[in-house]
Amino acid sequence: MGQHILSFLKYCVLTFLFTYGIFYASYKYGRPDLGNWDFLKYSKMVDSPLNLSATVAPHALRQLPVLVAYAAKQSGLYYPNKISFAGSITYKGLNMQKNFFALLLVNYAAFIVAVALIIWFVVTYGGLQKNNFTYFSCIALCSGYFMVPVNIIAPMSQGFGWLASVLLSIGIFSSRYRYIIIGGLIGIFSRETTVLFFIVLSTITGAAFYITKRKSSFFFTTAVILLGLFVTLLLLRIYFATGQERQFSLLYLVGKTFDSATKADYLFQAFLTQGLLFFVLALCYKKDKSRTIYYVGAAVFILLIGGFGAGRLLGETYPYLVLLYLLPSAADHNPGGLPADRRSAKAAVLQS
Repeated sequence: MGQHILSFLKYCVLTFLFTYGIFYASYKYGRPDLGNWDFLKYSKMVDSPLNLSATVAPHALRQLPVLVAYAAKQSGLYYPNKISFAGSITYKGLNMQKNFFALLLVNYAAFIVAVALIIWFVVTYGGLQKNNFTYFSCIALCSGYFMVPVNIIAPMSQGFGWLASVLLSIGIFSSRYRYIIIGGLIGIFSRETTVLFFIVLSTITGAAFYITKRKSSFFFTTAVILLGLFVTLLLLRIYFATGQERQFSLLYLVGKTFDSATKADYLFQAFLTQGLLFFVLALCYKKDKSRTIYYVGAAVFILLIGGFGAGRLLGETYPYLVLLYLLPSAADHNPGGLPADRRSAKAAVLQS
């Protein structure tokens, strides 16, 4: 156990050394007023954590990154630098800059943990040798993705969405419910759309396994667990938060997406920016056609309710593709996709 913790911490340090420049640039040159307008809502929440009336739903319920940012701010963590955002008309002084830094910091920390978890899982359970190629390829795939400096390491909540996505992906590939539950809890209180994607993905995968007479109970159970968490979130939203009630209408969400799709910006913003994701998707398809098709099915559903946020929603699902590409090919008879012989997986753990 201690060896695993030390290995994980080492991967965290490696990820930090390779990606700190992205965090610095996001703080020094980031302008929330040029795209990440939701920061203004999160900033109010940092000033008033656990106050569900501080802003509108669904942001009001994304309390996990806000609470961590509040703790970071209260601890005195702050870098007093002149930043580009200070020249914006939405900039409201030093307190807002501290909120900006705190939210960036905690999302960056979540990103580091997410990438380190990918490396740890691939090395420990993927049966791959611990070498520099494994580390560097994972860090390169993750930090090279377009959404990382724009939305993941941003003063909002997407970094925690990535962390939830990694944990849920690990849970699926290892067939372990503890990762599903932890990832689901992080997701519903930071990026509920991530949980929704994995509900759909688990349902599609389970249905495909059932039709082909393979063991499907894990995927259906996973979908039920995540659906239970998602329904709980909806109840909290209905009874304790207000705003954006139209999001309860699937027809409204789909209509919003079709309205967005008629604009040229939708193509340039949602799809042409996703070059690396589509490249990794192609690699995954060559490696494991079935699971890649399941992913595409779930992604299409998410895109239908995404509107102009379609690219951001795709970005939240990207860690699943990274793990699918880096892990050994899935064996059809094993739900999680790791070697069917559990002894070989255990041996890989012991060797690490």
